[in-house]
Amino acid sequence: NLSSSTPSISTVTFLDTPGHAAFKKMRQSGSSATDVIVLVIAADDGVSPQTIEIIDMFKSIARSQPQSISLVIAVTKIDKPGINVDEAIMRIENQLIEHDIFTENVLAGGGEEGEFGACQLFPVSGLTGEGLDDFVEGLALQSEIMDMRADEDAKGEGIVIDARMEKGLGVVADCVIRWGNVECGDFVVSGTNGGRVKFLNDVANKPIKQAKPSQPVRIVGFKSLPKA
Repeated sequence: NLSSSTPSISTVTFLDTPGHAAFKKMRQSGSSATDVIVLVIAADDGVSPQTIEIIDMFKSIARSQPQSISLVIAVTKIDKPGINVDEAIMRIENQLIEHDIFTENVLAGGGEEGEFGACQLFPVSGLTGEGLDDFVEGLALQSEIMDMRADEDAKGEGIVIDARMEKGLGVVADCVIRWGNVECGDFVVSGTNGGRVKFLNDVANKPIKQAKPSQPVRIVGFKSLPKA
């Protein structure tokens, strides 16, 4: 989870999937659980084969389920010595145009809006924290544009991100709640697997009584391994 220092901005939940080619299946699984795909591009590397893979994944979802997903670009490593941020961003924007992805900056300069509209782009540094507040606020704005809402009082629905057996606990499932709420004692079902929630833990592995929409949670209580 990451929240902005601006009090009016709510917490944002991130599903961080590795960029290495071997983790393609994990990225595909993560895309089904997200509302906004954050395309991370290093300022010194530019667009890579994995970047193109994620762009194609975004296009496929956007075409099959219009308005269900959007794309935001984060240009990282802007703190790296020798990096000219403006030049790096211009180079990356030109590379993205080749794949029909247009940033707000490109369209403001007179470019024609493509099939997928305008994408926000944020230069950020994970090392210094530069640009992260603007980035989180941009994600909050994107959620408002998409009008993402959920009923916190309804019966809970979510997506299983990962499931495994742990000694002393049994089946442990990492999930993201998408609708309603889940509490200890609730019955949960995933495919042909089910059980009663014995424990609910947050991302810090601390016990909680209730999980609400967009909240990542660890559920103990499935009788058998649910499919992620």
